[in-house]
Amino acid sequence: MADFYDDWQRFCDRLIGTGVIADGSYARGRDRLLGALTAFGVTCEDAELLDEDQLRARPGHHLAIIASDGAPDDLDFVVIPDDELDDEMRAGLARLDGATIRAVGTPEEDPDQWRAWVMLVLATGARDRDDVGVPGEDLPLDDDLVAAISGRWVDRLFAPRPGRRLDGDPLNVRLTGITAVLERV
Repeated sequence: MADFYDDWQRFCDRLIGTGVIADGSYARGRDRLLGALTAFGVTCEDAELLDEDQLRARPGHHLAIIASDGAPDDLDFVVIPDDELDDEMRAGLARLDGATIRAVGTPEEDPDQWRAWVMLVLATGARDRDDVGVPGEDLPLDDDLVAAISGRWVDRLFAPRPGRRLDGDPLNVRLTGITAVLERV
């Protein structure tokens, strides 16, 4: 697993802090993302890449990448429309960018980060309620909030096919932000 973790850190280093559109170009930001994915061993396929004008005409989206070190191919991607992000989820995505989440430790060390992760994975469908937390312990969300957010963006969730081949078409959006988070199992 050390190789996966090292590769993940290099992947995050290529994305975090540089800003997706740091130079003002959505196409260059998308190309930086595709380059980072390629270096991480994920091949994007089946997408006709849009040019800058086409990307600017599209609504903004935030990409969340959820990885688990339990298996090298355990990667989930979700492209969330900016207008569907409330203030708490925006703050949570910012807090999670580059974070490593552990079921044992993180809830006590950084409860706000834990809450943000639980909200993200439940809303995207990357994990369900039984997959988060420590058995027998309460989630950092009440039942009403869990019911309200669970599966909110499940139809926007996608993952690589065998051989780490990713359908690149969902990435043909105007990306305004990227969050990459690793779950240590």
